[in-house]
Amino acid sequence: MLGAHIPGVSLVVIDGARQIHTAGFGWADISTRRAMTPDTVMNIGSITKTITCTAVMQLWEQSRFTLDEPIDKYLSFKVRNPAWPDRAISIRELLVHTSSIADGPAYRGSYACGDSKSNMGEWLQEYFRSDGRNYDAQANFHSWEPGSQFRYSNVAYGLLGLLVERLSGMSYSEYCAKHIFEPLRMTNSGFLLSQIDAAAHARTYSYVTRDKLRDVRVPDPTWPVPEQGEAVTIRHCLYSFATMPDGLARTSANALSRLVLAYLRGGELDGTRILRASTVAEIFNERRLQATRQAGSKLGITWWRTEDGTWGHGGGDPGITTSMKLRQRDSRGVVLFANGYGAMPMFDRLMQRIFTHPA
Repeated sequence: MLGAHIPGVSLVVIDGARQIHTAGFGWADISTRRAMTPDTVMNIGSITKTITCTAVMQLWEQSRFTLDEPIDKYLSFKVRNPAWPDRAISIRELLVHTSSIADGPAYRGSYACGDSKSNMGEWLQEYFRSDGRNYDAQANFHSWEPGSQFRYSNVAYGLLGLLVERLSGMSYSEYCAKHIFEPLRMTNSGFLLSQIDAAAHARTYSYVTRDKLRDVRVPDPTWPVPEQGEAVTIRHCLYSFATMPDGLARTSANALSRLVLAYLRGGELDGTRILRASTVAEIFNERRLQATRQAGSKLGITWWRTEDGTWGHGGGDPGITTSMKLRQRDSRGVVLFANGYGAMPMFDRLMQRIFTHPA
């Protein structure tokens, strides 16, 4: 942690489909010396996509749609790559990052302190309509045909969250609270700052050289920049962006471990089922693994499978690094959060030690 300039880390270890160890290290808030614990809440970045996947697959279980149907069948606007206007983009292609939808400049520009002031549906409509204020025919799309290549897309998961809203008649955050967080007893979990206990939320930090200060996104305007040193620690505000289903869940390592346990137990935890066992098997279907350029890993539905047989997802955003993995053969799992950016090499080493540890 010292070498990577990471203020705090929280950890949960699961073995035999039960939680066997929790720990916190360092600080959730540097200025107040508030300790990091397994119950400290953080925005968890792209691990959020596994929550969106869960919501989408719950509705799929109800036969509300098929995975190979066009996403825009269920929306009030067309979702088409202008280079391939006659080629519909399917729900499955959104889930496995082959949609040809790119994260254009409007996506990065939507980061702001506090909860988002944008309505997600309206923002996405303006992103995909040719006359929309967020539309950029070159930057919002790749040149290749949908379904033909892999390229990671955050905006695609915004569309999946909008699908959840259209089919459920609830906001995305309300749906996840009612159908995922509450059934799994994932306490103090949500998306909006009003949905969680702000006193339990970690402050997040980036360690940057002075020539990179202008590149720091969503800095906390109340944080005094140190006058000394070639590199400095910058605190971020509690921020948001337009498409919360791709990376804006706020939860703790302890709470998220309950999602891991549910997946390890075939979609059920403590007598409450959030997914059928057959649906979990479809998500982890090795016959359908999507090849990617990411060394040593392939993609199921949202979840990544690595060569050591683990399934998981990571997350990175201003001031945060997160990782979550599970292995079905011995029901082992790990959740790791850091309130600093750049902790993934450390997390990879920790994950390897835990998953290779003798039973």
